[in-house]
Amino acid sequence: MRGLPLNRRQGLLTALASAMGQARADTRLDRLAGLTQGPAAPLSGLVLRLQRGPQLLAQGAWGWRRLGAQPLPMQMDTRLRIASISKLALALALLRLHEAGRLDLDADLSRWLGTPLRHPLHREVPITARLLLTHQASLQDPEHAVQPDGAALRRSWADPANWHPAAPGTRFAYCNFAFALLATAMEAASGEPFDALMQRWLFAPLGIRPGYDVARWNAAERARLATLYRRGPQSWEAQTDAWPLPTQPRWGRHQQPGQNGSSFAPQGGLRISLPELARIAQLLQQRGRWQGQALISPAGFESLLQASWVHRAGDGADTLGGLFRAWGLGLQIFADVHDAAGGDRLHPQGGWRAYGHLGEAYGLLSGLLFQPADAQQPGWSLLYAFNGTLAQPERGRHSSLSRCEELVLETLLDQLR
Repeated sequence: MRGLPLNRRQGLLTALASAMGQARADTRLDRLAGLTQGPAAPLSGLVLRLQRGPQLLAQGAWGWRRLGAQPLPMQMDTRLRIASISKLALALALLRLHEAGRLDLDADLSRWLGTPLRHPLHREVPITARLLLTHQASLQDPEHAVQPDGAALRRSWADPANWHPAAPGTRFAYCNFAFALLATAMEAASGEPFDALMQRWLFAPLGIRPGYDVARWNAAERARLATLYRRGPQSWEAQTDAWPLPTQPRWGRHQQPGQNGSSFAPQGGLRISLPELARIAQLLQQRGRWQGQALISPAGFESLLQASWVHRAGDGADTLGGLFRAWGLGLQIFADVHDAAGGDRLHPQGGWRAYGHLGEAYGLLSGLLFQPADAQQPGWSLLYAFNGTLAQPERGRHSSLSRCEELVLETLLDQLR
């Protein structure tokens, strides 16, 4: 909410605080509807889900999936472009490819890309999938993560301007473009387009069928899709997935797997509902097991949680305003840090550690947080998606998250106590 006139900003925060205060007294969270109602509502849509072990503790959907002359309500089965949580889904599929012997996480990725992938100043260091998954390859985002074709993709990674001077493996900096390279290598390793391989290696075993390409969906699937909005000066403004939806498939019939995985926007383009996303969260909550089957080996699952980077003062990391403090294999480790820079604290009282991934794009804020089960507790998962946020949401009071996220997380985590 930075940049908003003070009187309106205070009105939005008052509405937030009021709605959240009511929600604390109502375990069904029905009162959260206040976040999406009225002319000063801070959100156009909101959907939440909270689970402990096999027990669904709370879920709800409020607001609108599409605005206009005849608004359509947000529902639990509404699919949203879930932003960077897409990266966590990719990481899980990639880990399965690794465990099947298709793509070695620690091998030179050039083998699958067909063109040398090297830092221009440190050509002796091979760039691996592990470096890209952990945001430590020193690769930087070009102007556009999605490239029109394979030649443009390769020009982007060959451009010295898209590399930080630090040697690969020595600096953390979040990079969307890394996932375009990973998706391309995964296509080459599997022999399938990225959307098809994600279905085979992750979604189908979980019994879900989300997607990246709305042009391939049938009419019923397209009707469930939410348009993403950003709050403008006077109203919400459509940003993506606005009607009419595209009819041209992202993947052309003349394209070969391994040429350009960026066409599916693997860094943020997954369209998925929260119940579908909950199955991914449950896979994580159950330490890589689904319906009695180990989709990910115990050792592979532990590798996801192992910290590859932990922020230390002076390490030169890009922490995104203090939000990133530790990172595993394709996921964030929430270390319960609160300091002058902000931090990743999930509850004002502290004491909550978790794993997962956040998302922010086109006015949507999203989160998938989980704690895996162990001998002492059954594990839990928490999912949320907010639509219609401001370009610069109000920063939180005890973290670098938005104030809106802080208030919702506090309410949901209180239900887990």
